[in-house]
Amino acid sequence: MLLNTVVVTINQILPVTVMWVLLMQCSKTTLSVKSTVLAAMLGLIGCLFFWRSGSQISSSFDYRGYELLQIGLLLILYCLVLISTCYSSTRSSILALAIACSLYVTHLASFFISYHKEHGGQIMLIAMTLGIGICLGFSTLLYFCLDWFKAHRVYGLLVVLVALHAASKVSQAVDLASQIDVIAVGAVMLDLRHIIDEYSVFGRMLKVLIGYEATPSSYMLLGFITAFAVFTSLVYWRAAHES
Repeated sequence: MLLNTVVVTINQILPVTVMWVLLMQCSKTTLSVKSTVLAAMLGLIGCLFFWRSGSQISSSFDYRGYELLQIGLLLILYCLVLISTCYSSTRSSILALAIACSLYVTHLASFFISYHKEHGGQIMLIAMTLGIGICLGFSTLLYFCLDWFKAHRVYGLLVVLVALHAASKVSQAVDLASQIDVIAVGAVMLDLRHIIDEYSVFGRMLKVLIGYEATPSSYMLLGFITAFAVFTSLVYWRAAHES
């Protein structure tokens, strides 16, 4: 259970810390400590909302309400990252980070509440602390790596990275929509498991950074490619317009 808790913690916290790094390094927005704390507080309020209203949300829309809300938040998250990158909007960055906190930390809190009595709350807290430490360490390395690229004016790579990360939210939304039969499932277009297993350490890193899927469906690929193309086109159009 200790190892499982560490893995779950990394899966839910790393997307939030990576989002913070990308918003700091891949846009002209600078999130101050005050702005980061505000985003975290808003995210915790969102978590409380999910926790208190989870049963009502889940039972709505033919018991698809929770998934539909997640889909909406993922699409809003994509738009907020795009606005933050194009227009250097601190408000959009704060809202994006808050939504990320609400989406991912809620799952971690639900996991802890479900299993802490059975497996020992103290052990799980230790494992969660270890997982958070790993996330902070990886995100720190990523921050300084991107800072090096930024210092050497490799802006194109930064734009591509944040565009891939944002597009992954759209592909996640498409995947959720197919799971609840809002759209067709779609045929599996690729099978990359023999190259990179998405459940390996490297595969999990790629999943957080760019939404890597070893067996993406046709609709997931279409959503990802479309979102990536729209993101990069608008960012470069905005940069050309400013110059």
